[in-house]
Amino acid sequence: MTAMVPRIVNFLLGLWLIVSAFIWPHMAAQKANAIASGMLAAIFAGSGLLDRQVRYLNLIIGAWLVSSGIYLMHFRSATMWNEVVTGIALSAVALLPGRQRKNAV
Repeated sequence: MTAMVPRIVNFLLGLWLIVSAFIWPHMAAQKANAIASGMLAAIFAGSGLLDRQVRYLNLIIGAWLVSSGIYLMHFRSATMWNEVVTGIALSAVALLPGRQRKNAV
């Protein structure tokens, strides 16, 4: 069960990105970026339960969010900080391996 915690956190971060795109105003590019990145993060988090290497894709998504949050135009600085902080969190959690389950013999 504890192996699932990092993947669940990344799934929730992906959902947060999608929801945040509709909570406050975004420029069109940042809104599309938040929705697409959130969907991919949620998909990769779910896939990470089956294949542990897939979790590294969320590391890439997180790095993308940090850079795009800084470089894409935005209405409010809160939008930029949301994407930067969420990207950092997504990347950090993607690095957590979770515990390996021991096989019963």
